[in-house]
Amino acid sequence: PEAPAQGANNNPVNHKVLSFNLEGLTERGAKKWDVKGESAEAISETEVKLDNIIASAYGEEAEAVITADEGIYDRSKNNVKLEKNVHATIETTQGFAGDFVEGSSKIPDNRKKPLKGEKAKKSKTVITCDGEVQFDYEKNQAFFLKNVKVVGDDGTIDADKITVYLDPVTRRLKE
Repeated sequence: PEAPAQGANNNPVNHKVLSFNLEGLTERGAKKWDVKGESAEAISETEVKLDNIIASAYGEEAEAVITADEGIYDRSKNNVKLEKNVHATIETTQGFAGDFVEGSSKIPDNRKKPLKGEKAKKSKTVITCDGEVQFDYEKNQAFFLKNVKVVGDDGTIDADKITVYLDPVTRRLKE
């Protein structure tokens, strides 16, 4: 076999970014989401390896923070897989939670939103798992796998797998 020409490099170009912060803004310029991390490294044509990730989503009705030690972002499918010490915290106002929390039908419609001058009650839900979390934006779903624990104001859920359905337009929690 022939030796490669001098200076030729058969290895793909590798890129690594240290200490990154990505932000998405609303039309009005308010921060909608951000993703911070220690490093991002291209590991294939379509995949980027992320380390020590903190992903946050902001809104009037809800805020969410997901942290993980490692992750893979697949650019071709716009999907994310998070692994190791995955921890999600979702804070919602009473009006937002009322649409998605089991038992919300017991709250009279006129009481789901706070009265004028009354502060919205905040609700906090924490999801942890020993396995990975996969965000599949083609199917508008997120999967929490292996020893999943959901702790909220209404109680605790222990499961092997939790599926979260996302709104296809806003990418927010649907159910």
